[in-house]
Amino acid sequence: MAPKENKQPKLKKASNPKLRNFLFKLVLASETDPNLAQIIIWTKKEEMVFQLVDREKVARRWGAHKGKNLEMNYESMSRSLRDYYESGFMKKVAGKNFRYQFLPDDWIRAQMAQFNAKKNNFSIDKILGPQNDQ
Repeated sequence: MAPKENKQPKLKKASNPKLRNFLFKLVLASETDPNLAQIIIWTKKEEMVFQLVDREKVARRWGAHKGKNLEMNYESMSRSLRDYYESGFMKKVAGKNFRYQFLPDDWIRAQMAQFNAKKNNFSIDKILGPQNDQ
């Protein structure tokens, strides 16, 4: 019998923010689309907090968007969401079911600036704070 090799534990790779990006665009679109507002909404937009009103429909949309998994469910999608907590893309709002918060980064800032330019109903600096130039 060959001796066992010492296996190194797999390091968790950094999360790819594709799901975060999808959810962010979806919640922005929900402001003008009443059908989307039935499945995902801002609860505290100034803090970037949103709620999955119908988490299963959001998950199915995600699966269809990916084009691979038309049977996506919330349990599968939520595993990806949990990876984002460690990566610093988003966090779960404690004590609130199906509520999450986007943590601002360059991509979020760019999307908000683009949305703000289109809608012009709030200030990006008010929501995300002034960006520090380094």
